[in-house]
Amino acid sequence: MAQTMSSAFEYSAINDDDCQYIDTIIEKLSALISEAPDDTSRILKVLDRLRAIIKLHFTMEENTMSECSYPHSAEHKLSHAFIIGELSAVADLIHEMHHREMRAIVPHLRTRLRNHMQHFDRGLADYLAFASISGDDEAMTFPSYGTEPQSAHRVSGGH
Repeated sequence: MAQTMSSAFEYSAINDDDCQYIDTIIEKLSALISEAPDDTSRILKVLDRLRAIIKLHFTMEENTMSECSYPHSAEHKLSHAFIIGELSAVADLIHEMHHREMRAIVPHLRTRLRNHMQHFDRGLADYLAFASISGDDEAMTFPSYGTEPQSAHRVSGGH
């Protein structure tokens, strides 16, 4: 395995920096939607920037998962695809949205990205840290964080 202890810390630092930058762009999107909801051209530019930064971040994560043979990479990549798909759908539909619907975008994005970080990114970071300490990625039986919280899967009237 090519990952070392310093690589695990580097991944964590890059992830933190990326998350702060992504949060800054989401704040800009929120302010723009509140102040100028009819300026869909500017909103689309911010959404495109957000999507580009998130794609770049996801590419870095996917490269890291590939390098370390991360066993839960398929689920993690699927989450990436869903998030990018949602951002693309919002961009495609922005001209048809009412102001109320636009304002709902920001909390949804924050929740979606927070869930991704708590369940998928945490699992990858823990895997990298554990592998760099143990030095034996073949012997790892590490829990999967690659699932959404149970409440995300509940069906009304169900369990």
